[in-house]
Amino acid sequence: MYKPDHATAIQSVFDTLPPMSDEAIAQILEWLYQLVEQFESRFYAQLIRYADEQQPAFDTEPFIESDPPF
Repeated sequence: MYKPDHATAIQSVFDTLPPMSDEAIAQILEWLYQLVEQFESRFYAQLIRYADEQQPAFDTEPFIESDPPF
């Protein structure tokens, strides 16, 4: 399955930005923080579900007494 290289795509966006003032950079950063906060809030359940699915399943079978301890 193809997985895009997000870092390269993001870098290409930043490479095309014009020079900006310190204030503009600070305002954009604040906007990005708010965007991420709203995104996490809106999609929290899905993000947690996806993260849980990525974790390996634990073996819930009881230990067999004949198994050596180590």
